[in-house]
Amino acid sequence: MVEPPSLDWHDVNWHGEVGSYRSVVRAVVAEAEAEVAALGLPVDPADDLDAFAEAVPDPLAPLDHAGLGWLAESLAALRPQLDMLVPDRVAAGSGVAELTAYADQVRDNATLLTDPEERERFETLATTIDGTATVVRTSGLLTLGTRDLVHGRVAELVGDLVGEGLAAALSGVPSPDELRAAASDRAASLGAELAGPIGAMLDALVRQSERLSELNGAITLLSEGIDDEDEEEGEEDGERGANPADGG
Repeated sequence: MVEPPSLDWHDVNWHGEVGSYRSVVRAVVAEAEAEVAALGLPVDPADDLDAFAEAVPDPLAPLDHAGLGWLAESLAALRPQLDMLVPDRVAAGSGVAELTAYADQVRDNATLLTDPEERERFETLATTIDGTATVVRTSGLLTLGTRDLVHGRVAELVGDLVGEGLAAALSGVPSPDELRAAASDRAASLGAELAGPIGAMLDALVRQSERLSELNGAITLLSEGIDDEDEEEGEEDGERGANPADGG
């Protein structure tokens, strides 16, 4: 299990170690991507969310499509967990795009600054926003990838049951009742098997939420630092303007 990061951002900011944010952000991003690999999902941690359809199908839909909807009862225990996996890839992708655009804007602003410390603060803020986008993206991969995994396994089960049913229809062995009972048992077994990775994925999402909280804290502190510097410069300019000696 990948543990969430633990850092007192206030302590880092207090000592002015702005550059150290970057190494921490890199660690957070690496841990977020490791969540995807650790679950063994059929996706690459570096994938964009565009790798998925705009709406990942209901994982249990293959049962209805094959006229086996009655088997959903054997998988009913999965439904509450599956309902927690929001399949809206478009919304998740939009969030990532907005964060990336914001980071690019901050990075562009940094190139206009002449003060090295101020420029470093802007660049570090951009890096932290990029890291946040990565955690959001990998959270989407966890959710969509798990739905995809369950959908694929259910479709595989349906394919096997349909093939076995056709064979039974030709041979008369086993009987329809025996086939139905065996199908229910296999569906229940699959449900128990899939409950593990789904539960692990939900646990991973909790850790992802903690990572987002860490990064949001960093963004807030870095932004406050920028605002404080701007206010100090404004106050200095105001004092010079109010001093008659400065007027010549």
